[in-house]
Amino acid sequence: MSSFEDYIRITRPNICVLAWFAFLIGAFIIGLNIFSLIFILSSISVLMICAGGNIINDYFDYEIDKINKPKRPLPSGRIYLKNVLIFYLIVNIFALIVAYLVNIYFFTLVIVNILTAFIYSYKLKRMLLIGNIIDSYLASVCFVAPILIYNSFTFIVNSPLFILGLIAFFGNFSREIIKDIEDVKGDKDLGAYTLPIAFGKDNAWLIAKILILIALILGVLPYYYDYVSVLYFAGYIPAIILCISSFNKDAAKSQKRIKKAMFALLIGFLIGL
Repeated sequence: MSSFEDYIRITRPNICVLAWFAFLIGAFIIGLNIFSLIFILSSISVLMICAGGNIINDYFDYEIDKINKPKRPLPSGRIYLKNVLIFYLIVNIFALIVAYLVNIYFFTLVIVNILTAFIYSYKLKRMLLIGNIIDSYLASVCFVAPILIYNSFTFIVNSPLFILGLIAFFGNFSREIIKDIEDVKGDKDLGAYTLPIAFGKDNAWLIAKILILIALILGVLPYYYDYVSVLYFAGYIPAIILCISSFNKDAAKSQKRIKKAMFALLIGFLIGL
């Protein structure tokens, strides 16, 4: 029997909050009024898109989660597949309506991200590296999205938020590879072609380490370019420690530590603004 709590769980509220937090920091950095109606509307849209992406991901991962994560609401049978699809449609329609009230640029980005998240979950997630790259794009775009509240796409590359997006991209890329290492058994059973399956766990770990090191090196740039004060290191240093401690070949613990490191870095940005 499904409950309200089960529906909330499949949206992965912790990931949605992290996405909104990234969006909030991006807004702070470029000086947006976070109490304005337009920011509140765009924030709601960000939360809904992230929730929708997590819902459809669980929908298409139903078979694999019966092996890897059988206690989740969907594979455990507490929520029916048909109800998940209805919930997904409601969440995305709401996200589109709210995004349309912001402006055409933000609305366009929302459409692109909804379609990207759907195609990723449906077809590309289990393809070698492509799924990891798309997932990392979806994680990093939260940082640059605030630019589109008042500007067009041409402003993105020259914005300080572009650097933040790159940090998020490489950090998430590393975490996704580690998650693939964790899910090797279920992925193999369903014929997925992920990095650890194609090249072995040891090589996948090496690539994950390189990617997280790139993210940590890029993490110095916000301070170098005076986007943040020295207080930023109150989050950056714990992030380094968490990332280094994640290199212990325990995939389940490592990917959680990288998530915590990303959260610590976001807190550092807030403190250092």
